[in-house]
Amino acid sequence: MRAAVIIEALTAEYGDSLLVTCSTPKGDWRLLVDTGPPECWPSLQARLAQIPADRVGHRHQDLVVITHIDDDHIGAAAALFGDRTRGLTLGRSSSRPKASLPLDFMHLAWNPRSRF
Repeated sequence: MRAAVIIEALTAEYGDSLLVTCSTPKGDWRLLVDTGPPECWPSLQARLAQIPADRVGHRHQDLVVITHIDDDHIGAAAALFGDRTRGLTLGRSSSRPKASLPLDFMHLAWNPRSRF
């Protein structure tokens, strides 16, 4: 029997990145919490590429949460939101009420030197 909730601590060196997968009757629901620092992008990209593609080739991520803007939590976010090579989508999937939004719909403009 498959677990109802799987929490993976992804390789993030000195940072943080978690992938949470919840089994539902309509398929898996996925949450990515943080991305780790920029140098972790290749391992995060490889893990996300393991998500099974749907019938149109999308690898779906339901929600991405960035807990705060320290580099070790958000560093690979620009690469994540800019990746067009893996068919990543974000938002509601085709098995849910509305169509999914492609990650390139999201725009990340973050400068670590900016003051808020």
